[in-house]
Amino acid sequence: MEYLLMVSVALHLISFYLIVLLFQRQHKVEAHSNPSTTTKEIEDLLFAYTTEMKENNVSLIKELKKDKEQRQNDDHSPMKEHSKATPTYLPPSPTNNEDHVETSQTAQILSLSERGFKVDEIAKKMNMGKGEVELFLKFYK
Repeated sequence: MEYLLMVSVALHLISFYLIVLLFQRQHKVEAHSNPSTTTKEIEDLLFAYTTEMKENNVSLIKELKKDKEQRQNDDHSPMKEHSKATPTYLPPSPTNNEDHVETSQTAQILSLSERGFKVDEIAKKMNMGKGEVELFLKFYK
């Protein structure tokens, strides 16, 4: 008897939970069913965004015109003086030094394993525990 009562309570709780979920979904559908308000909101946002962009463009054009006029009025611009003072750039000549690439601990363990070293030997060379080396090998093979 108690068992049936427990099952009944559990089923009631599940049904209430599902009813709440359906109720929430219904409200979401109703909110999206009114496209005129969302369309109006999107149009307002786009209008505000484009208006802001136009204002920024106008101010940028004013600044560029002002800068251009200032450069035309100034015969000795800092850029001309700077370009005269600096020598031309020469890239560094390549050397025969080989690049030293450090390999990761994992790559070193896998390399030693592929060359036929045993787990104990790899652990000694890498200053690691045997279990740690075994774990690396199991994980990457």
